[in-house]
Amino acid sequence: VGQMVYDAPDQFSFFRPDYMPPGGFTLASLACPEAEVLTMSATIATTSGFFSIVRQGLGDPYGGFGRNNYGGSSKYKYVWNSGWITAGEYDKSAGYLSYSPMPGRSAEDIVDQIARLLTSGRLRAKNKDILVAAYKTALPKYPVNKAYDYAWRETLQLASTTPEFHANNLPRMEDQIRTPTPPKEPKDDSYKAIIVLALFGGLDSFN
Repeated sequence: VGQMVYDAPDQFSFFRPDYMPPGGFTLASLACPEAEVLTMSATIATTSGFFSIVRQGLGDPYGGFGRNNYGGSSKYKYVWNSGWITAGEYDKSAGYLSYSPMPGRSAEDIVDQIARLLTSGRLRAKNKDILVAAYKTALPKYPVNKAYDYAWRETLQLASTTPEFHANNLPRMEDQIRTPTPPKEPKDDSYKAIIVLALFGGLDSFN
């Protein structure tokens, strides 16, 4: 996401080697090049892709990572549990997650199993409690014959947003609101801009 093949913005790849994110990194003079592609749109696209895999497998519905196998502009034709395609329909997907917890398991057991599969057991207790509550809340929202299937899917989607899922180490969580980085004040100083035009495509140097 955000680094499509053959789609680099220029010859220096997708991020500058000396990029420093605003806030603590800049104050400490620490470079973090990869953070330059960590934009809000890329974050939303990544989350949508994981959610789509859980619902419809590897395809393009709901901003999925796969190709469009439905014809037309399919990304905008789906409604959760009530539209053209519902969760668990994999007939046009390129692949899907075969995981399904055994029926009759408690919410705590299901969350423990998801935590082992997605985070190698590193999911902290507070996040487990959030997933358990989400599962129990989802059950009564759906018809009896679909409640179990849709409830664990919602729980799996929520688990994909946890810090433990996106990192291999143990995140140090602080139960406090992060202080936002203040915006830079605009200046009225004159400046000189150098515009570099990078044309998309390759160079046929032989001909």
